[in-house]
Amino acid sequence: MLPRTGILMNNGMMWFDPRPGRPNSVAGGRRPLCNMLPTVVRRDDGSALALGASGGRKILASVFQLISFVLDYGMDLDDAVHCARIDVSGNEDMGVMAHMAADIVTALEDRYPTAGVFPNGVSPNLFACPQVVMRDADGALSGGVFVASPHARAVAA
Repeated sequence: MLPRTGILMNNGMMWFDPRPGRPNSVAGGRRPLCNMLPTVVRRDDGSALALGASGGRKILASVFQLISFVLDYGMDLDDAVHCARIDVSGNEDMGVMAHMAADIVTALEDRYPTAGVFPNGVSPNLFACPQVVMRDADGALSGGVFVASPHARAVAA
C-alpha cells in the first residue's frame, strides 16, 4: 500500500517472464507488463467518479466503456456496470457479452467475422470485472460492481 495515498498496488509478478535473459524477465529495476487503469474523473460541478477493474488485458476496454456509459449516456452506476460490453484485447477476436441486444450482436457479427458471444461468467474469465464509486456534487455516494455470473442482472446496451 502506498503510504501517502492508501492506494493498494497490484501484485504483478505473474506478468514477468520466468525465463532468464528475455526482455520481460525478472531482474532488478524492471517493470513488467501491467494492465491497470485506476481512473478518477472530476467534473466542474464537484462530482467525481473513481473506477477500476480486475481482468488483465480486458481492463482497458471495460473502464473506457463504463466511463462512456456514465458520462456520455447518463447511466447510473448500477446500470453501467451491468450493461453488456464488448472486448477486443490482444488479438483479432471480439468478445460480446451474451446479454447484448440481439440487433447489436447481429451488426457486430456482420462487421467483424471473429466476433463471438460469450456468457457472463468467471471461468473462463472473458471480461473484466469493474468496480466504481461516484460522489455527486451534493456529496451523495453511489457505487456499483460487476457480478461475473450468468445469473447477474442484465441491462441491454
